[in-house]
This record gives sequence, structure tokens and C-alpha cells, in this order.
Amino acid sequence: MEKHPKLISRWPSEKPARLSLAQQKMWRDARERPESTCYNEPITIYRKGPLEISVLERTFMELMQRHESWRTSFEEIDGEPAQVINAPPGSVELPLSDVSHLPEAMRETEALALAARHAETPFDLDHGPLFRARVVKLGEDDYRIFITVHHLIIDGITVFDILFTELTAIYNAIEAGRTPTLPKLQAQYADFACWQAEEFTDDVISQEAQYWRRHLSGAEPARLPTEFPRNPTQPVRGSIVSFILRGRLSEDLRLFSQQRGVTPFLTLLTAFAILLHRYTGEPDLLLGTITPGGRKRPEFQRLMGLFQNRVPLRIDLTGDPVLVDLLVRTRNLASEALCHDDVPFEIIADRLQAPLRDGGHSFYSVLLSLVPQVPNVGPGWGLTTMDFDPGGARLDLNIEFDNRPEGISGSVQFNRDLFTKDLIHRMIADFQATLDGFIAFPDQRLSDIAPLEFIRPHAMNFQEQI
Repeated sequence: MEKHPKLISRWPSEKPARLSLAQQKMWRDARERPESTCYNEPITIYRKGPLEISVLERTFMELMQRHESWRTSFEEIDGEPAQVINAPPGSVELPLSDVSHLPEAMRETEALALAARHAETPFDLDHGPLFRARVVKLGEDDYRIFITVHHLIIDGITVFDILFTELTAIYNAIEAGRTPTLPKLQAQYADFACWQAEEFTDDVISQEAQYWRRHLSGAEPARLPTEFPRNPTQPVRGSIVSFILRGRLSEDLRLFSQQRGVTPFLTLLTAFAILLHRYTGEPDLLLGTITPGGRKRPEFQRLMGLFQNRVPLRIDLTGDPVLVDLLVRTRNLASEALCHDDVPFEIIADRLQAPLRDGGHSFYSVLLSLVPQVPNVGPGWGLTTMDFDPGGARLDLNIEFDNRPEGISGSVQFNRDLFTKDLIHRMIADFQATLDGFIAFPDQRLSDIAPLEFIRPHAMNFQEQI
């Protein structure tokens, strides 16, 4: 396929547009379970400094004017789902809660509780809007902007790069009495969806499906023992546990990865595969990860919307490999997956006759990803995700890593009908011990590392077992 074919056509905003390939599956799943919040994505923007609510409201109006995807609703027209691009709103109102009167130790907890309650309401796909925002004041010049967005109009790059960069730039300009000046967008999301339908013909999808059929033949998703039995008829409820790599582990991880010529995320992914092997003994593991598959054309790189692709990675631990050799295998595997991530995997799964389940995936129940680098937008602004729980979960485990100069952190969203929070804390401790041991002793073989029980009373130290 030609890397950058002819310029795409602009779709008239007054006409309903088709959904992108990734949106089609998500829309069907969301329509089948309208009460679910598993596609509600939480975002927290920190403001250390003065915050004018009226300026922030005008900022959101500018963002909605600029990005059609954030004023799009999804209707069924003549039996088919369609994007309906609505006119920019005449106003945006942001509710403000003030918890600064509480004791300082209680303010953050109360703010997150308010955000969680705000996030637990399902979105109306037919009418929109598909995002909500509220502001909480914790103290003088200390604010949180809590945003909940439906996954149909968002991905990681949207959050960390585009939304954060543009929101702060627009706010700062309006506050200073200037007209916001951002580069003109070359396309809108509806243009992407229509281009994608023309580009990825049935033949192209079939060719990609052939690769994935060979790659995934005979594979089973990595499954951890559960504390509670699975109930496929029960709505999936989620919870979140966050952590920071302890001590010098972030620094050691970065140095080790640099010396081995891999990214820190590949080292984290390999270490987690080693941990799953210790738990399950399985030598063939299927895990999920996220790639920015839809953003390879320059016209789409600054658009807010759903462009990411969730793909399975089949990690081969057979043959009792030396750990550093396993790292090389993982690097090669990830590189190959990036060459086959243009077509959303939900569409590939249909071709493989492997129906998706419970908002999750037939090919993996555990997903690991690295959030994009947070841009430096100036003093007084910060950003995190998964600070609070919108109440739903799409997978058994969804682990996000965040690599920042001050250290590497992570958030684990888990199905709380399968696992307790205490068990997830023990898993995090096991993971950090496994990662520490991997970095310290990379020339061991996999068989040199003692197995672990996932469900047990106490975690054990990696180095005490080798």
C-alpha cells in the first residue's frame, strides 16, 4: 500500500458520516449495554495558580469549534450507525465545587469522590455531548479539572498531547486578552472515517487477517486465577490501584533499557510476561497493547478522536530462554505488530470468527500500555489519567505506565468481580520484585526463577527465590 496516497476528501459537516472501523465495534457494544460506563475515560488536569471559570468555559467552546469529533453524536440512520456533527454550542457551563473549607488531608479524597460520581453516569450517544467536565477547588490557587470522555471520541494521544496542549494554549491566550492561534487542521475525524473505508478495502483487510491468523493460531489469552468465579451475564465493575516504582527502580530501568537498546516500556512488558509465567507456568502468553495505528498520515496527527489500535502480542517464552534474549524476542515481536496495526483489530477478529466478549477481547484479558509523553505546557499545569474510577472495566487487567522525569508510575484498572484490591497490591509488589530481579540478573534463564502462586497470603522477594 502506498504510504501517503492522494489527499483525502473533506466530508461536509452538515451530512451524517460513517463511523471509523474502530468506532463501529465500540458503538455496537455501547448500544447493547447503555447502562455501562466501561467506555468512560477519566482525565484530571491540575491547575496550580489562578483559574477563571469563565475563561475555561470559553476554552472548551473553542475546542469544540475546532474539533468536530467533540461535538459529534452517534445515531442509527436507516439501520446503520452514523456520526452526526452538531453545531458548536452557544455556551459551555462548568460546575464548580469548593472543598477548600475541609481539612487539608481530606480535600483530595473528597475531590476524587466528586469526580467519580460525576464519571459514573452513562453518556447518551444519540444526543451527546460525549464529554463532561467539572472543576473542584482544593485551596487558594489549587484546582482540579475533572473530565470524563466517551472512548468513541478519544485516545491516548488525544488526551496527553492534543487536548492538554491546546486547552492550556487557548486558556492562556484568552486569559491574556489574545486571540488563540493554533495551526489550522488539515482534516476532521469524519474525513478520517471516510478515507479509512476507502483505503482499507475487503482485500486489504483479508490480507491483514491472514497474517494475524498465522500469528495467533493455537494461542490462548493469558488468564490469571481469579478470587471469584466468572459470571459472563454480570456487568463488569472496575476499580483502580495506582503505584510508583519504588526506590531507584525507575532509574535502573531506564539505564538498563538504554544499555540494551530498547524502550523502557519493552522492558516493563517483558518483566510482566515473566511475572505471568511465574504465576501460570504458561510458555505462550497473549497480552494486549495499544498502538497509534490510525495516525500514520500527517493530516490526522493533530486531531482529537479515536485512532488507536489495540493489538494482541504473542510472547514466546518457550525453550527456557535467557532473560535478555527474551527481551530481544519481545522487541522483535512488538516491531512486527506495528507493521500490521493499520486495520483495527476488532475488524480482524471478525474475520477470524473470534467474537469479542464483554467489551474485552477474545485474544487477551490483560492489556499493558505506555501513556504518551506529557508535553511541557508551562508552569502551573499538570495531567494524569485513571485518577478516579468511572465504575466500569473492559478487561481483567488494564495496566497503564507513565514514564515521567520524576519517576515511572502505573495504574491498574481491574475487574473487581474477579479480584480484590489487596490481591492487586500483592501483584504490583510481585511485579516490582520481578522487574528488579530481571534488571539485576538478565543472564539467568527463565527456569532459574521460582514460580509464584497468584492467590496466596504473602508476596515473596524475587532475589530470595533464585
